[in-house]
Amino acid sequence: MQTCGPRHWNVSIPRAVLVLCAISMMTSGLLTQQTYANGDDVREIRNLLEVTWRDALNANYNAPGYDVDDHATAMANLYAEDSELLPTVKPGVWQIPGGVHGGGAIKTYFKTYFLPQKPLLQLPITHHNVRLLGSKPAVMENGVLVTRKYASNQGLYTFHLQDDGNGNAINPPAVVRARFSFVYERMGTGDPVQWGPWKIIQHHSSAEPGLAPPNRAEDIRALLTDWGNLLRQWQPGYADDNPWCDPNNYPFPNAHEHAWEMARRYAQGNRGEIGSLLPTVKPGLFMGHGMIQTYFVTFLKQKPKLVQPIVQDHVGFMGNRAYHQGLYEFKLYAKPNGDPWPADQAGVEQDDRGLFKRAYARFTFVYKKGIQNNWSDSKIIMHHSSLEPSMNPHLTKCPADHTGPDGTPDGKVDVIDLLFLLKNWGPCP
Repeated sequence: MQTCGPRHWNVSIPRAVLVLCAISMMTSGLLTQQTYANGDDVREIRNLLEVTWRDALNANYNAPGYDVDDHATAMANLYAEDSELLPTVKPGVWQIPGGVHGGGAIKTYFKTYFLPQKPLLQLPITHHNVRLLGSKPAVMENGVLVTRKYASNQGLYTFHLQDDGNGNAINPPAVVRARFSFVYERMGTGDPVQWGPWKIIQHHSSAEPGLAPPNRAEDIRALLTDWGNLLRQWQPGYADDNPWCDPNNYPFPNAHEHAWEMARRYAQGNRGEIGSLLPTVKPGLFMGHGMIQTYFVTFLKQKPKLVQPIVQDHVGFMGNRAYHQGLYEFKLYAKPNGDPWPADQAGVEQDDRGLFKRAYARFTFVYKKGIQNNWSDSKIIMHHSSLEPSMNPHLTKCPADHTGPDGTPDGKVDVIDLLFLLKNWGPCP
């Protein structure tokens, strides 16, 4: 007895109903039959993702001759004409050949947004739900009778992203877990063995919501700890402007590379954000990677060390942004020009790294969550640091001696006094 619907239902249907059902499906263009796939079918459809799509995506991005345009073309070739892609985090509907609702061409999506992050699809893909969706009645296309059949696959997949999309490596790679739905089409005439390959006509990807970590103050505090641990990795040769002091014993061979790594912690235009920095005593607003790196080249000559843990702070959350405010303390093992401190100068102390002076400041950091929806790979979008007057004796010891623009005492703490402090870091004049 024939059935109207999936064959596993095995429900007997009167002939009149069967005829009405068949007429309805044919006139509306619906599929002739939907079935669960057998073992061979499952492997064929699964391989469209695990082998064909994955092999096209997982390129050797650092190989000589790698071309992102060629790579994007190879990815777009897996999609049929008039196909649609709803990416995991990029808004809009992306199509071939063009796009609607704020999207664009599928090749443009891969070339401009996804492939610059150097994604790698991971195996195994632990969840699949493969269906054969049947076929449409043959129709005449350009004088040829064409038959189309369809299949779908839903499940969960995981990507490793090796770059932030702006040429900055992520190590270890960011882990992105997402859900997928693929609908495939295969078309041809005559013997199905001679038909063309399966093509993607719909691809919908979305972040796995249950895996988004909660907002935890400890995660935000860890960002400042990591910032401080990176800051302290200076080497003695920085003071002498030696470009290659001792690369074997220190992680950074020179101050410029160290400063470049510090500047990477700040947003660099990815996802519409550019990091900005208002330093403690250096005048001006520093925006973008280049300016922030220049600032740290100067600051690292003072051989700074962030004293940890931070004992007074506050953490708050604003959606995918978080702020961290409080007081921090630095040990500075050199003057701003890199010269060592005189042992007999007021305020000089000594520890296992040498002679230093302390500096106390107030801080505000604002972070934006990273591409894997974790705080661990977030970027600094704002950093404001200012001297804490009540804890810096250089600003409160002798207020009557603070000077104005003409060099005479004016009793005020202003930028002129801060510049003196930057130059001398000693007692009031």
